[in-house]
Amino acid sequence: MVTSVKVDNPEDAAILVLILSELRSVERKHPNWPECNVKRSAIVMEEAGELIREANQLEEGKGSLLNLKMEAIQTAAMAIRMIKNL
Repeated sequence: MVTSVKVDNPEDAAILVLILSELRSVERKHPNWPECNVKRSAIVMEEAGELIREANQLEEGKGSLLNLKMEAIQTAAMAIRMIKNL
């Protein structure tokens, strides 16, 4: 098991911390994770859908970069959760 990761710059480290923090938060809030890989994938895709929706809103002048970043973090966290549970 890897207990440390070397990153090239502080920005990468900060992004990883945000993703892992989101992962821990959602695992506490929703401890049950489906056994079905289709349902797991659907959760990841739901987050990805919210990400593309926010990107579209930003392009239309209605969204924000902060919201886009948060949706990307949530999508990454769910992808990691799926990988963890395979």
